[in-house]
This record gives sequence, structure tokens and C-alpha cells, in this order.
Amino acid sequence: MGIDIETEGAAPGQACPPLDIFTDDFNSNNVALVARPPWQGWLTKFGGPFTLSPPGPTALNAFDSVLVNLGVLRITISTVPPNDTAIWQPRTYYTPARFWFGKNPSMDGHAQFSEYTIVTDTSTAGVNIITTGPAVFIQQWDPNFTGMGGGYIFEFRKDLGQVLLARGIGTGGVDAGTAPGVVLIPGGGAMVAAVGDRLRVECIPQAGFNTVNCFVNGVMVGTINDNSALRPMSGFPGICFIFQGNPSVAQQTIDDYAAGPLP
Repeated sequence: MGIDIETEGAAPGQACPPLDIFTDDFNSNNVALVARPPWQGWLTKFGGPFTLSPPGPTALNAFDSVLVNLGVLRITISTVPPNDTAIWQPRTYYTPARFWFGKNPSMDGHAQFSEYTIVTDTSTAGVNIITTGPAVFIQQWDPNFTGMGGGYIFEFRKDLGQVLLARGIGTGGVDAGTAPGVVLIPGGGAMVAAVGDRLRVECIPQAGFNTVNCFVNGVMVGTINDNSALRPMSGFPGICFIFQGNPSVAQQTIDDYAAGPLP
């Protein structure tokens, strides 16, 4: 079925209920990610598309699709005439339905991780930038994030060969700027990545702050203790997709998603 649900118990001597680890290798019939049967279900309930320049987005102006296709997850944005010169910024979170529907209520606000492997990316500098990444502590809406989704996103920028850690999916409205949320750890230094790498982000809530760890191919490349009053204090793991630009088609594919609680 392409989905594996494992149960991980506490370490010996610890008393806590088992929590679920969710994995998806996307090896199923070609279909929209959110249209698969319930046992393979994902939801998109976070963020939403908007544009930086008029006219406003309509079904004829731009669309994005997240499809299971040939064993990978294909994330695509397209713009079509007559408005293919508009600068579009679709911004969306996807999360496994099992977390959202409370099948594992201990996940909301629990220490958690999210990870996947980058397979392909057609990003180029300037007008064609796909910024996706595994995300944790996803929130549907919070006034601290100007009405857009909250959470921590470990973002991949193929055009720069870098990864960065951001808090929040970004601000809404016209002329919102290109920054996807508040950048907590910029790219550069150890924060580099390329197509083929595996990205992982963890969030460990503690009294007064969240510890957020970033990994590339299993190696920690960045960590921060976020004590901001705007930090998310609850939420779920998932995938974030942000697109910035105006090409006819831009696409990234990913594989072997995994998410769940940390001990």
C-alpha cells in the first residue's frame, strides 16, 4: 500500500503510551496526494495560494498540484495565459491525516520529527524558485503569523545549493515579500544540500523554548533554541511547499517521507 505505521514504545523503565511513526514511500497508483484512500490519507489544511502582483489568482491563472506519480511525490506549479507573467506565491502545508484527526492525540505539541529525500528539482535563480521542506509543529492558523500557517520548515533552495530553517509559512497579502517566514538559521556554512540528499527537522519543546535540530543525510548541520514569544507551541509534522516566480512549469519530486514522535 506504500504506507507503514510502526509503534515505538518508551525506553526501558519509562512509562508512556506507544506513539506512531508514519512513513510513505509513495508507491501507489498515480493520484493526487490528498485523494488517496483513508489509510494512505494526507490533508492540506494550512496556508493557501496568493499572488504578489495583480491580477488575483483564479483557476485560469495558476494552479499547483501534489501528485503521487511513478513512486515519488511530484510537487508542481504552473501558470497559464493570460496571466502567466504574474508573480505567484502558493504556500501550503500537507500533513498525514492520522495526526490531524486525533488518531494519535499525543502528537500535537509532542517532540517530533519530519524527513524526506529530494529526488529532482527544476528550480533556477530569479523567477523559478521552489522552496519546499519537511516541517514540524505545523499550525493551521495563528495571529502571530499574520493569518498564515505557523511551524518550523527546513527549506531546500536548489538554486543556491543551501538549506535554511524558517519559522512560519510567511505573511499574506500583496507585496508580502519573498521571505518564507522568519529565517532562524540561514543557508551557508554547514547549511548546504543538493538533489539526492535527505532532509530531517526535529522540534523538542522545553520550558520557555523549543530546540529545533536540522539534519542533512543524518548529520546535524544546524540547531537553535527558539525562545521567541511567537514560537509555535503545538502542531503536527508534514511537508511545506512554497513557490516564488512566474515560469510556465516548475516542479520538485521527493520520496520516502517519515514523521512521528521523538522519545
